[in-house]
Amino acid sequence: MLETIGWTPDLARAAADGGSVGRVARVDRGLASVLTEAGPLWVSFGGAVLSGMAESPLTGPCTGDWVLIRDWPDRRSTLERVLPRRTTVVLAAGGGQSHGELLCANVDVVALVVAVHPLPVLSEVERLVALAWRSGARPAVVLTKADLVTDARQVARDVSSATPGVEVVIASTRTGEGVDTVREWVDNRLTLALLGASGHGKSTLTNALVGVGVLRTRDLRADGRGRHSSVRRELVPLPGGGAVIDGPGLRGVELVHGGPAPAEKRLSRR
Repeated sequence: MLETIGWTPDLARAAADGGSVGRVARVDRGLASVLTEAGPLWVSFGGAVLSGMAESPLTGPCTGDWVLIRDWPDRRSTLERVLPRRTTVVLAAGGGQSHGELLCANVDVVALVVAVHPLPVLSEVERLVALAWRSGARPAVVLTKADLVTDARQVARDVSSATPGVEVVIASTRTGEGVDTVREWVDNRLTLALLGASGHGKSTLTNALVGVGVLRTRDLRADGRGRHSSVRRELVPLPGGGAVIDGPGLRGVELVHGGPAPAEKRLSRR
């Protein structure tokens, strides 16, 4: 099962010092849900992991991490080590904190999910793309809710001009447009992370990739307007291989070691 979501010989060599292996599906209040060959497992953090987190929270496990697990005679399991990460998505520190926020790790494509209605703010898209580039993964932009407008292709051209070198896909989960293209990004058992603001369609797109017609009920909440959004960042294996990471919306994007944010640039409907 682990091979279908990215387990490689390089990871096997890194884990050769013993312990069972797994991939973190989510982290919640000092516990982690880990996908293993035997099935999902809830684990607490071992002493070495906790000591490392006391020095730098960025060393702690996050969604997408590959980890080593130790099983104890009393049927407890602890997460003992985080294996080396290939890529990391990190938000800059805020509120006077000295460290950033680690969103997810070991992703191959970071897709910025942006609805075309209302019109995107280009400066916000640029900040998201910069965040994706800094992760070490390949950035992409998914323009969702295309069925609600008539100028989605013009919006895509404007976004492409503002984000050179980044693939921009027009998508609608209602019509199915663009979903197959996004699904191809996880071919060869790769991992796709979906980032963006709440209400732009990340969870709906995740459900379309999984192949279900209704929102997942686990880890969803009502936002007061009858809509639902994810409240935990979660790795979801996809049928046929690969995985997608969905999570809460980003309210504002600051870049680790980044310069000043670009001036706000808004599109206008022609």
